[in-house]
Parts: sequence; structure tokens; C-alpha cells
Amino acid sequence: MYNKNISKTFIPQVDGRGLDFIKAAAAAFMVIDHINSMLLGSSRIDMFLIGRITFPLFCFALAMALFKAGDEKGTNYAMRRYAPRLFIFALLTEPISRFSRDIGDVYNVMFTLAFGAVMAGLSLRMKDWQVLALCLIAIALMYFEPLFEFSAAGVMLPAAFLMALRGRPLALICLPAVLACINFGDYGSYFEEVSAAKAGLMIAMAFFCVVPPILLIRYAATMPKTGRYLPKYFLHIFYPAHMLALWAIGRYILQLPT
Repeated sequence: MYNKNISKTFIPQVDGRGLDFIKAAAAAFMVIDHINSMLLGSSRIDMFLIGRITFPLFCFALAMALFKAGDEKGTNYAMRRYAPRLFIFALLTEPISRFSRDIGDVYNVMFTLAFGAVMAGLSLRMKDWQVLALCLIAIALMYFEPLFEFSAAGVMLPAAFLMALRGRPLALICLPAVLACINFGDYGSYFEEVSAAKAGLMIAMAFFCVVPPILLIRYAATMPKTGRYLPKYFLHIFYPAHMLALWAIGRYILQLPT
């Protein structure tokens, strides 16, 4: 069985083989991004921009899990099962993230997804204008230095995707706005040195966060809803495992300085 609602919404429902395609694509883009940051000294802007596609796909997969649980059960599922599970993986991953990557005092992305699951679950009990207000507040909070990867806008992105999956009209405002801003944590510091190159990079980052993920999701929706091929916790385990692998390659094969 295939998805039938691609023409009815700009964010269609994806399940089965299509959802696994989304997860596999997210993993591939993440590896490209981390090869650049961990092994190439962040020297490749093309690889960096490709990496911007990763987090939106993570958030879409999260939103789909809550969407499939339904409006009535989605909040409890998010609070009692999905978010606690992500927090556990986030805590286990944090030491690996700390010693393998140079990300300063920012906590790893699984914390962002865990808080995002909480907000997405709560959004099922909110009015649409309340979700929109929270998205706008989250974008405003990106002015400050982030505590975890993708910061406040990243926390609201699963809720924005969930709103779109439920066919809410305000998602046409929420989702593109939050997608465009997820890389702009501490954007207050951007104004200290304004340049055409910096403005161009910001526009490019926003584009790669909005357009490719939506196109990939729409393509995945044409795939069968049956034929899953990835384990349930594939991304949860792949995330710390690939960081360990890249760290080992850099340390013992490429002999990069620590």
C-alpha cells in the first residue's frame, strides 16, 4: 500500500519502506557532515550544507511516530515512552559526543530530540495558535547561546512537523519558519560582524534545511508502507557508533592531533 495524500499536503505521511528511507538518508547526511567536522577540519562548505538536511529528517521521523500513535494516545506515548527513551540514549551518548567532537558546552542532539518529543506530545493538546506562538518564541530564543544542538527552534521542530502531518493550516507558517532557523543559535553574535559572505551562508543554510528535506519526504511518501528493513533503534545506536568510528579513524589511521 502506498501513501495517497501527497497532493493534499506539503508534508505527507510516510511509513514502512519510505520511513526507513528517511532514516537511512538522515544517517548518510550525518556521516557526511561529521566527516567534514571531525576529519577535515570543517573545511568543506558543501559537506557542511549537505549535513543541514539531517536534523529535519530526524524530527520528521519523530513526528511520524507520534502521529501514528494518534491524537488521543500521542501525548501519553511521547511523555511515558518516547521522550524518556530518548533522554536515556542522550545521557549514554553524551560522554562519546564530548570526547569525540569539539562542540564546546553544547549538549548532543538527542537531548534536543527528547525535549522535542515532549513539546510535540504536548502540542496535541494545544490549539494551533498556541503552537504557532511557541514556535515564534523558540525562534526568538535562538538569539541566545544554545544549551544543546539546534537549540529552542530544534525543540519545536517535531511539533511543527506534527502540525503539518495533521493538516493544520498554520503549519504553513510554523514549519518553514522553524526549519529555516534551526542553525541560527546565538544569532545575536552574527550582528557583530555583518558581511555578504555571512549573509549568503545563512541563506544557504536556511535553504538546505527547508527544501531538500521536504522534497525527500515527499519522495519517500511514494514508497510502499510495507517492507521495513531497518531495526527499530537504528538511529539511536548509529548516532554514537558512527562518532566513535570517525574518532578512531582520525586518531589511529589519519593520526590527527587530539
